Order: sequence, then structure tokens, then C-alpha cells
Amino acid sequence: MAETMTVQSKLATGMRFEVEAGSGHHVTLDAAEHGGGHNEGFRPMELLLVGLAGCTGMDVISILRKKRQLVTGYEVHVGCARRRAPHGVC
Repeated sequence: MAETMTVQSKLATGMRFEVEAGSGHHVTLDAAEHGGGHNEGFRPMELLLVGLAGCTGMDVISILRKKRQLVTGYEVHVGCARRRAPHGVC
């Protein structure tokens, strides 16, 4: 059965958004100064990398544990290079 997820994003001030997930967790998003923000939170593109690193890590650890492997440490490093958006905000 598919799991339904929801997210609500509200403009706080400038380019800063306060985001709440259906799970009750909160995160602040903001743009860099050159994009009209104040660098007071994650940039949306950063959260894509956070999701990729977290999902990859959880999948690998889950598989290793199912195979009864002892894991004493594990790290995921994700990086990217992207072209500037036309308006340079996100």
C-alpha cells in the first residue's frame, strides 16, 4: 500500500519559508543573499541532496542488517555541481 506524505510551505519573510511535513517535523528554507534571502535555512536544492544521502544510507544499512552484518560506522557523502537558475534563487 502506498504511503501518502504531505508538506506545507509558508512564506515567512523575504525568501524564507517555514515548512512542516505531515509527520510534524519542521525545516526552514531560505535563499542565499545574492538570491534575495538571508541564508537562514537550507536551500531547496540542498534538501534534495539531504534526501538522496539519507535514503541511500537507510537502504544500505537496512540491507546489511537483513544480511546480519555488523555495521560499526557508515557515511554517505553527496555533492553536485549545478548551473545557476535563470533567476539565481533556488
